[in-house]
Amino acid sequence: MEKTTTTNNNQQSTLLSVLMNRNPKVGRIINDLPNKSKTPLEKCISRIDNEINLIKNRTNLDLLKVSKKIKGKEKLQNEVRFWKHLKDENEGMIGFNIKYKGFHIYTEDQQLIKIPNDKDLLIECLEIMKEEILKFDDNHTIFQQIQKIDDDIKKSKDERKLRDEQLKSNREYELSQKVSENETMLVNE
Repeated sequence: MEKTTTTNNNQQSTLLSVLMNRNPKVGRIINDLPNKSKTPLEKCISRIDNEINLIKNRTNLDLLKVSKKIKGKEKLQNEVRFWKHLKDENEGMIGFNIKYKGFHIYTEDQQLIKIPNDKDLLIECLEIMKEEILKFDDNHTIFQQIQKIDDDIKKSKDERKLRDEQLKSNREYELSQKVSENETMLVNE
C-alpha cells in the first residue's frame, strides 16, 4: 500500500510540475490546515441554510421529480426536501421538519410541523428554528440524532467495505484453486 501511495504522490507531483512548467500562471498551494469536519450543530445549520436558499430560488413549494435508479430501473420520484404536501383533511397544508441525509431530525416529539402552503412562511419558520437551534447545547437530542446517522452510515460503509474485501479474497482464492487444478490436469496429461 505504501508503494502505491508513494507512486500516486510522485505522479501528482510530476503532473503539478508539468503544469507549472507549461504555464507560469499555475502555482502550488500548500494545504497546512487541519482537516476538521463539521460539528453536528454546524451540519444542522448548514442543512437549514441550504434549504432556505433553495426555497428562496423557487416560485412555489411544488416538489420536483427526480430520476432515481431503483433495482436497476430508472424511476421518477419526488425530491427529498424538508417539506411535503399533506393530503386529505390537511389539503393545502405542508408538513416540514429538518432532514439530514434523508432522515427526519425530530425536535421534541416525532411530529411534522404543519403550516399553510406558503413559501415565505416556510422560510420564516426555518429561520426561527435555526435561531433556536443555535441556542442549544452540544448534547441536545437533535445533535445526537445527527451523530447517530453519521455513525450508522460510517458503520454501514465499513461493513460494506469488509464484505467487498471478503468477496474479493474469496474470488481470488477460487481463481487460484482453478489455476492449480488446471496445472494439475496439464501435468497428469
